[in-house]
Amino acid sequence: MRSNRDGNRGFLRVLPASIVVIRILVLALGFVQAGLCGISGDWQGLLDYPAGKLVLVLHLKGADEDLVATVDSPLQGLYQIPADYVNFHDDELRLRITQWKVQFAGELDDGTIRGAFSQVGQAHLPVTLKRIEPSSSRIPESLAGAWSGTVEGPAGPVRMVIHVSSAAIVVDIPDQAIAGFHAVSIAVASNEIRFELPPPLFASYQGKVAGQEIRGTFSQYDYSLPLILKNTGGQKQ
Repeated sequence: MRSNRDGNRGFLRVLPASIVVIRILVLALGFVQAGLCGISGDWQGLLDYPAGKLVLVLHLKGADEDLVATVDSPLQGLYQIPADYVNFHDDELRLRITQWKVQFAGELDDGTIRGAFSQVGQAHLPVTLKRIEPSSSRIPESLAGAWSGTVEGPAGPVRMVIHVSSAAIVVDIPDQAIAGFHAVSIAVASNEIRFELPPPLFASYQGKVAGQEIRGTFSQYDYSLPLILKNTGGQKQ
């Protein structure tokens, strides 16, 4: 029979001081990164409600234990609506917006907040919120403004309006009553532009800028369709 001494060989081994210091630093960095990767930031998702879909943008600021929250509903022209109660504990987020008589409860899991909004007299409306990552590419001023075009989809034409600023790309799809949806993974190099529309849209666009037009391809699921965007001027605030 193998002795306990043999089985525990090395269990209480004294580590060199340099290795101890390195391990302490790694643990410390881990705690710092955990703090930086909390729930604070900007999140968006599509809310299914009886009359259609609503893009909701949730802004969370501050430390996890002292959050301030505001909500945008671009299609309704509502921005920076404050939540008067916010609580985040054990990966569960709860907030209340008294002026809308609305409550939200959700859980942060693997970079996604899954939850539901509830309003007096209505059923719970599920929503999945994805973090809006800031663009790592510098968007040139020459692209700023609104660009519009039409995709000839399988079920008919679908209009799209792309609002470009120095810090973000925001997409409206009027025929589907979608407004204010933030693009992610934005890449701009030379005269080429690329961005993605995260779940639940699962789409992307890649094109080349030629004067007042962007000629490219809109991709969603198994479809890759030509989309020419024309500069129509005004920049969305």
